[in-house]
Amino acid sequence: MKPHVAIDGVIAIVRELGFKAKGTTLHRAGPEGKGIHVVYVQSGRGPYEGKFTINMGVFIPSVFQLARSKEPPRSPHIYDCQVETRISAFVGAGDIWWPSNAPQTLVDLEPAIRADLTRFFEAWGSPSAILERWREGFPKRSVVMVSPAAVTAFLHEQHRDEEAAEVLKTEYLWFLEKGKAPPSWITDVALKLGLELKV
Repeated sequence: MKPHVAIDGVIAIVRELGFKAKGTTLHRAGPEGKGIHVVYVQSGRGPYEGKFTINMGVFIPSVFQLARSKEPPRSPHIYDCQVETRISAFVGAGDIWWPSNAPQTLVDLEPAIRADLTRFFEAWGSPSAILERWREGFPKRSVVMVSPAAVTAFLHEQHRDEEAAEVLKTEYLWFLEKGKAPPSWITDVALKLGLELKV
């Protein structure tokens, strides 16, 4: 039996959904011509050796360049994404790692991969979708992590600069309340977009 039969099967299923594989990271172009959908089939280490999990993310090149002041990668990793979660967390099942060498794992996962991967990218896969979730109050939903820089940039594109500045201000004050120095990207983004950061 192949040691990663379930992982190989997951990658094959995701490729059927229009993704191209580069190792265990898969990409496809998102809608609106502004983003890249990313799926990362992550092998476990330490206590998770012999297991895997499935990460899903949305990468917006323009936001990466804005926040990090460097050229965006052509094949982004999951940690480059501005929106990110795991498929198990997205469906409300918590942080699950599955056996990577069990054929039954693939049988059990296939329906969820096809349904929930699609559902995630429909809900979060474009700038307009991300803003729609923002209007619904997504900061309260910890299962999907969203970069405030992305929300700020999308609001700025819609000429909603007062709201964009408020997003950055909230992020800046969060760090101060935690006794931490706010990261430089917050003031950098405000400066680049011409936003007044009143803190």
